Amino acid sequence: MKPSLRDLKADDLEQCLPLVLPELPVSGKNASEVGDILKFWSNLLNAGRLNAAVVEDMIEGRKTIVGFAMSTFCTRDFAEECMATPKPYLVLHACHLHFAGRSPILSYEQIEADNHNAKRGLYCFGLHTCWERKFSQQSMGNNQRANDVREIMRASLFEYHCGYHLKRFFKEIYSAAELQRYRDFGCQLFPDDAYYRAQGKRQNAAIGLHDAEPYVIGLIKENVSEGNALYPLFHFRKPSLGLNKDERQTVRLAVLRYSNKAIAEERSETENVVRQRFSRICQRLPEKFWIECGAASSVSPNKTELLIKYVAEHPEELRP
Repeated sequence: MKPSLRDLKADDLEQCLPLVLPELPVSGKNASEVGDILKFWSNLLNAGRLNAAVVEDMIEGRKTIVGFAMSTFCTRDFAEECMATPKPYLVLHACHLHFAGRSPILSYEQIEADNHNAKRGLYCFGLHTCWERKFSQQSMGNNQRANDVREIMRASLFEYHCGYHLKRFFKEIYSAAELQRYRDFGCQLFPDDAYYRAQGKRQNAAIGLHDAEPYVIGLIKENVSEGNALYPLFHFRKPSLGLNKDERQTVRLAVLRYSNKAIAEERSETENVVRQRFSRICQRLPEKFWIECGAASSVSPNKTELLIKYVAEHPEELRP
């Protein structure tokens, strides 16, 4: 069985903590701040303000979380501040602001409004991308398991973010090797390389930067060309199917290759409800849609499969 990707659930949060602790500063490892981070994650997840996935692998006969990724959407002011004059350890900074009543994280309603506002758009804040240290150590070699985990984590960036009206993406990273991987991916340092050198940090021979300090990397939409590996993140199209929230969540799980039974279990409803929801979506879509999808008519027995295939290619249909 290969490692697999799925949505992060509330019960997963404590399992994710050991994976992220090596990335946090020393001050973040005390009980109080670790508890704040766990509460921060839970708060965002329960409010629909967190994009999060886990990678599971079979270890000693049972499924175990070996990696996870989290992101959220923040205010324009917070994004611009972080990219212009970075404060070390941005996740802790955002966490402290959140619990001080000055949260830089957008609510679900704000995400929905800004995603459909042509003049605004969204600012994506990458919180964490972590995996078991053994996979990190092996990933530069030929270990197939490690490569599978790394590739799934890379794919999750697109699976969970394509289709949003993104204006900027940024993330804090903590090593020269990680910096080089993101640069290979098309990201740039913010505000620029010279800013970090001016801070008086030790330099790394390979890239001229210190190997164990936080750096902010990311992309601005206006600077992303079609040849950039992350271009799909910024290629926004308006949704056209008119899916409501329940329909989006159901179709999204199908795109993630959940069966009807698994969707029903995930959403605490019956398989019949899931089938009826797909049926209602398919019945209301016009004949033109099915013709464009390659079906002879809207009564094609493969219409649910065609719908899922279409949405997988048009992720904007799944976004708020």
